[in-house]
Order: sequence, then structure tokens, then C-alpha cells
Amino acid sequence: MIDNHTLKEIKVCALSADWDNAFQGASKGNRHLERVVRIAQYLAEAEGADLGVVTAGAWLHDLSLPTGDDYNYDVSKKHAQHVLHQFEITPNEREAIAECIASHEGVVPPRTHEAEIVHDADVLEKSGILGLVRHTWKLVHTGVIAPELVNDEDVKTVRNHIIWRERQLHSSTAKHLLTMVSATIDDFQARIIIQKTARMAGQGLITEVIAKQLMPFLNMDQQRHLALQLDLSHLDVRA
Repeated sequence: MIDNHTLKEIKVCALSADWDNAFQGASKGNRHLERVVRIAQYLAEAEGADLGVVTAGAWLHDLSLPTGDDYNYDVSKKHAQHVLHQFEITPNEREAIAECIASHEGVVPPRTHEAEIVHDADVLEKSGILGLVRHTWKLVHTGVIAPELVNDEDVKTVRNHIIWRERQLHSSTAKHLLTMVSATIDDFQARIIIQKTARMAGQGLITEVIAKQLMPFLNMDQQRHLALQLDLSHLDVRA
């Protein structure tokens, strides 16, 4: 059982990796990890997974993002195991958390129930309109998309990535939650969202600020779905 003190230490480590080291600090202040943790805790309770391992794995799932190894299962897992040695957890817990971290991108199928939960939580946070914003932001800051020159291929890349990830959801609870936050977006509107997001990402804005500035360009149903993604008010998570 991972105690609360250790989970707080893990949270500090995770936020440092995400805010200070990833993307040269450009995403500092974003609430991605917080939302993934809350979703993961909800799924863990609904699906009967180990809450401590899931919480730790959710906080640390992007641990390899600063090094660019988040899509490399073997390198990411080895890195995770190295970092996890600083915490007072058992070898089994260390292995379980490392599996959550290494498999969260879906490149390799998760090998444990807890890893499936963390994977699904990350997918849900990166689905729908918020998913378009988050992935576009990432591609701008990794140099894949030019902020002022978004083309049809860029739009296709972003949309296909979101579709690919959504199709990999494992739990029935996660699949149900997806129906609650996914809004209908046609190709024209997706292009506008991605273009505006890329431009604002290039100006240094974080995803939460971008999402709020996109609200006027969305219809009421889309605004409602995006608001749910941002504040997670559709979840019943214990504090």
C-alpha cells in the first residue's frame, strides 16, 4: 500500500518533470496531470484496480516526456524504474507503476489492469475537442507543425491520432465516459480549431488558456463537452 506521504512526493516529482523539464517549461501551469489523476482514480474505483499504483502511475505517466522517450516502451520503463527507486515503495509496486508509465501511450498493450486504467485516463483527457488542442499544442512544441502554416496533412495527423487513441480504450467505464465528453466536430471546424490552437501555442499559451479562448467559436453543445473535459464535473471523485 502506497501511503499518502509517498504519493505527495511522487506528485512533486511528476509536476517538476511536466512543468519544468518538458518542452523547456512551455507547459508550466497546465492541469493535464491533475485531470489524468482524477480520471484514473475514478476508473480505478469503478473497475477495482489498485488505487495507490494507479494514482502514482497517473501522476508519473509523462515521466519520459522531457527526454522524448514517451513512445519507447523499453527505454521509458527503464527510466521509470530508475526514478522510482527514490521512493519508499516495494519492488512489486515499482514494477507496477513503471508498467503504467511505459505503456500509457498505447504503442504497447498495457500488461496490467492498473496500466490499462492509466492508459484509459490519459486517452480520455486527450479526446474530443481538448484532445485536438492538446495534440496540436504538442506537435507545435516538438516542431512537427508550424504555428502559422497548418495544412491539410497536419489536420489529418491530429485527427487520426485522437481517433486512434480513442479506439484503444480498455474499460467499459472509460468507454462510457468518452460518450459524455466527445462532441461532434466536422472537418472544417476541426481545421479551424487546430489552426487557432497552433497559432496560440506558438505564442506561448498553455492548453487551458487556448481551450477557453476557443469557446466563442464552438456551439453550445461543444462548449458543454469541452467544459466537462476541463473541470471534470461529470466525475464523482472523492477528494
